[in-house]
Amino acid sequence: MKIRGAIVSLIACSMFVLGGCSAGGDVATDSSSASPAAIEVEEDLVTVDVRIARSLLDQGGSLSDEEIVAGAKEKGIAAVVEGDTVVYTMTKPQRDEMLEAPWV
Repeated sequence: MKIRGAIVSLIACSMFVLGGCSAGGDVATDSSSASPAAIEVEEDLVTVDVRIARSLLDQGGSLSDEEIVAGAKEKGIAAVVEGDTVVYTMTKPQRDEMLEAPWV
């Protein structure tokens, strides 16, 4: 009887271990960590943060940090300049509107 109990216990433990290993299927991998992306989007419940390389916005390097922030404020969007990255914080509808706007 002891061997039968040991085998049943071993099978039950194996099922729990194997079942626990297969439960974590939704793990996202970040393959872009080797090179910095030009645009990153972080979504929150109410707002989204869009990170854009400053070189895409100001190719000539003529805009100051204050001018970039003021330009975003005119459009109702918050902006922060972090080195060579500009982080825009906006609502999801504002983001959708920006994405639908024609690029001129």
